[in-house]
Amino acid sequence: MAESRWQRYTRAAVEGASEGCVDGAVDGSAGGAGMTPPRVPAAVVFLARKARERMNGGERSVAALPNATLDVRLVPAVAAAWLAAIVGPGMAWGPCLFLAAGCAMAAVGPAVWLAARSSRDARRARLAGTSRTGARTTTRTGPVRASAVVGLAGACAAAVLVAAGLAHRGADVAPMAGAIAARQGIVATLVIESRPSLLAAGPGRGNRYVLEAVVTRASAAGRVFDADTRVRMIAGDAWRAVTDGDIVVAAGALAPVGAADAVGATFQPATAPQMVGHVQGIAALPRGLRGGWIAAAQRTWTPVNTDVAALLPGMVMGDRSDVPPDLDEDMKVVGLTHLTAVSGANCTLVLMSLLLVGRFLRLHRGVGMAVGGMGLAGFVMVVGPDPSVLRAAVMGAIGCAAMLAGRPRRAGALLSGSIVVLLVWAPRLAVDYAFILSVLATFGLLVLGRRCARWLAVMLPWWLAQTVAVPLAAQLFCAPVIVLLQPRLTVYAVAANVAAAPVITLVTTAGTLGLALSTTVPVAADACSWVSGAGTWWVAWVSRALAALPGAALPWPGGLTGVVLMVVFNGAIVVLLWGAVHRREGAALAARVRAALPKRLRPIAGFPGVVVVAAAAAGLLAGAAGNG
Repeated sequence: MAESRWQRYTRAAVEGASEGCVDGAVDGSAGGAGMTPPRVPAAVVFLARKARERMNGGERSVAALPNATLDVRLVPAVAAAWLAAIVGPGMAWGPCLFLAAGCAMAAVGPAVWLAARSSRDARRARLAGTSRTGARTTTRTGPVRASAVVGLAGACAAAVLVAAGLAHRGADVAPMAGAIAARQGIVATLVIESRPSLLAAGPGRGNRYVLEAVVTRASAAGRVFDADTRVRMIAGDAWRAVTDGDIVVAAGALAPVGAADAVGATFQPATAPQMVGHVQGIAALPRGLRGGWIAAAQRTWTPVNTDVAALLPGMVMGDRSDVPPDLDEDMKVVGLTHLTAVSGANCTLVLMSLLLVGRFLRLHRGVGMAVGGMGLAGFVMVVGPDPSVLRAAVMGAIGCAAMLAGRPRRAGALLSGSIVVLLVWAPRLAVDYAFILSVLATFGLLVLGRRCARWLAVMLPWWLAQTVAVPLAAQLFCAPVIVLLQPRLTVYAVAANVAAAPVITLVTTAGTLGLALSTTVPVAADACSWVSGAGTWWVAWVSRALAALPGAALPWPGGLTGVVLMVVFNGAIVVLLWGAVHRREGAALAARVRAALPKRLRPIAGFPGVVVVAAAAAGLLAGAAGNG
C-alpha cells in the first residue's frame, strides 16, 4: 500500500529527511510516478531530532554539553595547611615553630634533591659523550611535579604553623590571657559590637540576650591594663537597651572558649551597663549606616509585615538580632539560614555591580577594578570585618575573578589559594563550622554543579536544571557536616533554595544600595527598602510554608554515625542521577557487578533485592535516629 503524503511527511520528520526531501526533490518510488513528496522544513527536522534524542534517554543531548575539568593541583597544599591549622593552635609557640621549621625543610628538600639529580644526570651524559652543544635537556616531568607538590604543601603548612605560633605567643604574654585562664572577675570597659539578640526567654530568671563586645581596658587583682579582646556576652534584660557602638563599663567574670571559637573569651556581666559614651569619628560611620538601614526597614515594613522588618537587615548585612525565634527555626528546617549571613554571593554581587557600573561609565579597566575593590572593602567594613565576613569577601572576590577571567578550570586553584591565605590569616578557621560549610559548598559547586546540571537537563529545561543543580550540589557536600550541628534531614532544602533564588539578587542589590544611602538620602533608602523587602517577604513566606509541610524535618542520627549515613545517602543520590542519564552504561555496570557476585547471591541482586536492602536500610536508619 502506498504511503499518503501525511505519512511520508511524518516519517521524514521523525526519521530525519534527506537533503533531497528537504529541498523538494522527486522520489518516484516513494509514492507513485510523478508524485512530489511534501517539503519538510529544516526547523521541523531539527525539532523532531531533538525530541527523538530526548525520548532515547538524552545521552546525545548530555554529551553535547561541555565538560568542565577542575584544577586540583593545589589540593595537597590545602590539605597540609588545613592539618597544620588544626594542630597548630593547640600547641605551645615553641613546639609550633619547631614543627614549622621541619615543614620548611620538607619543602626545600625535594627541590634540593631534584637539582642534585638533574646535575648528576647532566654530568653522566657529558661523561658518556651523549650531550651536544645546543641540545635541549630532557626534563622528567613526574619527579618535577611531585617535588613541586611536596614543596608547596610543606611551605603552606610551615606558614600556617608560624602564624599559629606567633598568635599563641602573643596571647601568652598578654595580661588578659592570665585573667581568662584563671576565670578572674574584672571591671571592663567594653565597646559593643552587635545589638543584643534574644537567646532564651525564661519566666523565672527573665530573658537572656547574647551580644559581642571588645574589651579595651580592664582591671583585675588590683592591676589596670589595656586589652583588645573580643568577648561574647550572655546578659539579662538590663543590657537590652545597648546598641552597636556604645561604650560601657561593667563588672563580670571571664571564661575561656574553645580553639574553634571566633571570640577570645566569654564575659558574664554581674552588673548593669554604665554608659560612658559612643564611638566617634571614622569608626562611627559603619555603625551609622547599619543603624540607618535598620531604621529604614522598621519604618517601612513594621506596619505591614513584622517578619520582613526583622529579616531584611539579616539578608542585607547579616544582622539577625530581631528575627523571631519561630521564623529562625523555620528557616533552619528548610535550609535557608545561610541567607541571613553575609556570604560570598553577597560580596560577589556587590563587586560585580560596581564593575558593571564602571563598565557603563566607560572607566579604564584598572580604575574600575580599583573602584570595585574599594567598594567591597567598604561593604566589609560596614557589615563588620569579623572572620566570617572576611572569609565571604575573599570567596566572593575569588568567584568574581574566576568569572571575569573566563577560565572555569582556574576556579579550583583560586579556591585553594584563598583557603590557604585565610588559614594563614586565622588558623582557627580550620575548625569553624561556617568556614567548613563555605568551603564545602564552593567545592561542591565546582565538582558537581556542572555535572548535576547536565544530568538534570535530560529531564528538565536547561535553565531549570541549572537552577536546581546549584543548591543540590551545595547540599550534597554540606549535609554531612550539617548533621553534626542539627541531626535531621531537611527534605525541602533544595526546593526552598530554588524558590528563593530568583529574589536573592534583588534583595542584595537594592538592599546594599539602600544601606549606602541610609544616612544621606533617607527617602531613597526607604524606596530601596520597599524593593528589597518584597523579595524578603517571599523568602519569609517560602520558609514558613515549606516548614509547615509534613515531613519537612525528619530525624537523623547524630555524631559520626549520622555523618557516615549522610555520605552514603548522598552518594546514592549521585549514583541514581548518573544512572538515570547513562542508563546503558549503568545497566552494563550492574551486569558486571552481578556477574562478579557468587552464584547464590545473584538472584537477590536484581530489583527485588535492591528494594529489600533499601527497606532494611530505612528501618535501621529510623532506629538509629530514634535512639539518637
